[in-house]
Amino acid sequence: MKKIDVTYDLIKDRWAESVPQGFHLHFTFGTSALDDRQGKQLFFTTQSGLDGLQDWEGKPLKNESKPQDTIGELQFWGSNEWKQTN
Repeated sequence: MKKIDVTYDLIKDRWAESVPQGFHLHFTFGTSALDDRQGKQLFFTTQSGLDGLQDWEGKPLKNESKPQDTIGELQFWGSNEWKQTN
C-alpha cells in the first residue's frame, strides 16, 4: 500500500436520478515505496446519511428524511494498473 485518499463530496452517477454525498476512497498499491514503475489503483464510494440528496442541479430533494449517522454499501467504481518496462 502506497497511498490512501479519502474525500467527502457528491457521488455523481449518470444513471441515478439523485446525487448523494459520501466518501470517495482511492487506494494506490505499488511494488515499493520508492519505485513508481508498477502499481494499481482501486476506486470506491460509500454514501453518507448525514447530508440530504440533491438533484443534478444541486438543489436539495424535497423529502422529510432527517440526517442519520449511517454509511451505505461500499461501491466499486473501477481500477487501473500500470507497468513500465524500461
